[in-house]
Amino acid sequence: MALPLAFDNSVLRDLPVEAPGEGDDPRAGRSVRGACFSRVSPEPLLNPRLVSLASEALALLDLSLEQALTPEFTSAVAGNYVLPGSQPAAHCYAGHQFQMFSGQLGDGAAMYLGEVVNAHGARWELQLKGAGRTPYSSSGDGRKVLRSSVCEYLASEAMHALGVPTTRALSVVSSDSTVVRDPAYDGNAAHERCAVVARLAPSFLRFGSFEIFKARDSVTGREGPSVGLELDLLPQLLNFTVRSYFPHIWAAYGGDEAMGSGVATRVAGSGGGGGSGGAQAVTDMYLEFYKEARFAADRGQMITIVSAYSPTEAASDEEAGDFYLRVAALADKANDKRDLLIVAAVQRDRERWIGQQVAEAQDMLRKKNLRQFARACDRLAGRSRSHQIPPAMRDVSGALHSGPDGVLKAMTESFDKLYGGETKLSDETLNQLENDVAAFELTRATEVDEAHGRPPDLAETEACVVRRTASLVAAWQAVGFVHGVLNTDNMSVLGLTIDYGPYGFMERFNPYHVANGSDDSELYNYADQPAICRWNCAKFGEALLPCLPVRLTSQALLEYDEEFARVYNALMRAKLGLTVLEEPADASLAADLLDVMAQCGSDFSGTFRSLADFPMPSHEGSGTSDGVPEGPGAGGAGAGAAAAAGAAAAAAAAVAGGGEAAR
Repeated sequence: MALPLAFDNSVLRDLPVEAPGEGDDPRAGRSVRGACFSRVSPEPLLNPRLVSLASEALALLDLSLEQALTPEFTSAVAGNYVLPGSQPAAHCYAGHQFQMFSGQLGDGAAMYLGEVVNAHGARWELQLKGAGRTPYSSSGDGRKVLRSSVCEYLASEAMHALGVPTTRALSVVSSDSTVVRDPAYDGNAAHERCAVVARLAPSFLRFGSFEIFKARDSVTGREGPSVGLELDLLPQLLNFTVRSYFPHIWAAYGGDEAMGSGVATRVAGSGGGGGSGGAQAVTDMYLEFYKEARFAADRGQMITIVSAYSPTEAASDEEAGDFYLRVAALADKANDKRDLLIVAAVQRDRERWIGQQVAEAQDMLRKKNLRQFARACDRLAGRSRSHQIPPAMRDVSGALHSGPDGVLKAMTESFDKLYGGETKLSDETLNQLENDVAAFELTRATEVDEAHGRPPDLAETEACVVRRTASLVAAWQAVGFVHGVLNTDNMSVLGLTIDYGPYGFMERFNPYHVANGSDDSELYNYADQPAICRWNCAKFGEALLPCLPVRLTSQALLEYDEEFARVYNALMRAKLGLTVLEEPADASLAADLLDVMAQCGSDFSGTFRSLADFPMPSHEGSGTSDGVPEGPGAGGAGAGAAAAAGAAAAAAAAVAGGGEAAR
């Protein structure tokens, strides 16, 4: 029976795929430069047999149980048979492991099979985990055993049932093929059966997908495999991600129009209005300058390139500013006398440009062109530390992130500092200033940022990723889940739980529980998961730096704590039954309960489940027929929290030490 799967493999169509040399072993370990994927082939298993199926996941692919029980299905999810339309590949990514940059990582045991579009138009990426070696397997064999495969299979579907965003598991296959493993890490290695878990997600792109362009790390000395290619490939990867997985953002900010004009294909800041000749000239010039600075044998050619282009004359202010910024960044890498001479020449031109920009900005303020003045201050302060920029103008740039009141104060003080004694701002001008600042504050997050020449969908997408990550880790905390390997390469850009390696659902509650036996520093413990994920979001922002200024990613990161608190408090209120009234003390109630649970050694899930066994005391005016509120959250203000606190403490005590109620 044929499997009616409609493959449409967009990532291989729209992102760069490695083209290995003729005769090369596609599975041989290597550094993969300039590509997001490498073609691979699954390694067949001996006598594969189906162990388990997830019927709900099957339905996502429009497959029936009858179709899944065929030999063709078993062969396909074991890696023994490549389905028509499937294009097996392995994803290249990098990442920070235990907060240290590790360079190239990639799918060492997973394989992309393709993207299946179901009858509802939903797209599901199908992967096999344990199907054999890839270029990213390092010294591993690319295999998984039944123990780890069943763990991922069960956790994926359990997390989905709990309402936690997660990848899905389709099936588990075992076989007569074996590999040697040491499950207890005690030197007693033994042969275990190979197994493969088939898993699904809208996408398996992760923070580490964007770290392949990272420059050499000052601590580990490692760099991303595609460092130096970010100007070409990072916009391509970002545009694909936004268009495919954040279509509302792509549509809201005119992604198709930006692509057509060329704006969205350039690194942010390299041009102003879409597709202008000046913008393209800056892009071409900088790309050529970068290639020569990094690779040219005859460094003297750099002089020709730089001298043939004058940003001061040939480009807009925004384009010129970013040209100078990038040249300044290259100064740190200059190690040749001729390099330094070139950089010095450009820096002198840059200082002349800054002086001109400062004079024009001051004239804007003098003429009461307040919004333009604010933009000019932000543009200059964001691109330069030059002493030529007056502190008053820097104050305005900094105030742009503190709200309208801060901007108003900073701009008023700027006027006094720059033109003190010459004239004062009238009440009418102050009113105009307030209106302009409010409008500026409301629109700058939703309009094309002229000062940086970029479609703002990238900033909104980054903020969206931050919010989704905060919401995800809040859900983990609420169900007592400990990931175990919170490296940046295990963080989904879609806010999904991915890569179930060592993980755990806590029984006896210990806020510092660690699920990974190899985590000697106990970095990835339960209590620190929110902070770790926030740190990972910061690293994701750094990976976007060539396309998104740090000041914007830093601002978006501020939303993390707020989103985490909002989601976590809502989930904990629901677990405590506080569903009628929301009171300020609810958050502290949940925190106090966790403290009691830690002191008592209570079972995490058992404690909350036991709350259902405690009747709530009657409260006057409860409105219930029997005088007993329907849950801990019923009753008047303060009553629900107080009653819930008593019940929660009793429940914690009842299951202290992992007693019978926790089983």
